[in-house]
Amino acid sequence: MKLKVPKDIRPTSSKVKEAIFSVLRGYLSRYENLNCLDLFAGSGALGLKALEEGIDLCVFFDKSSCSIQAIKENIQKYKFEAKSKVLKKDVLKFEFTENFDLIFADPPYSLNKDEVEIIFEKVRRVLNPRGIFVFEFSSRFDFLQINVGFELLQKKIYGDTTVCFFSLPE
Repeated sequence: MKLKVPKDIRPTSSKVKEAIFSVLRGYLSRYENLNCLDLFAGSGALGLKALEEGIDLCVFFDKSSCSIQAIKENIQKYKFEAKSKVLKKDVLKFEFTENFDLIFADPPYSLNKDEVEIIFEKVRRVLNPRGIFVFEFSSRFDFLQINVGFELLQKKIYGDTTVCFFSLPE
């Protein structure tokens, strides 16, 4: 997918995106009627890839007007309008009301420990019991300083990017 990317964001690289979906394909193939939440969506790359892989609905969240415009253009370009919802909201301040099967969070690498904890708390409240939470962050971030309250399924490191796959504890 060739996406419009706002110049003020750090998009997920193609290599990392493909690696994420290599892990997720087994999960995605086991279930039907899955929905997705793409937090800090930027260009919408992860949510759009999820739609391409068979997710039924994706809700894209970003607070940047430039990102929202790019996401809408990318959704239209790939004809996913019927399967998409785009919201211009601050993830750290918004209260979610629906639950999701797959949640992506690729926040700015500059977020601090308290802000990351807010993200994890919000996700914990809306991730379905069988769901997967994919968190992308800087490899320089000391993740051990946070009690995330999730089960770590996998952790992958790609240069300066770390991707963790979480589920809710049973």
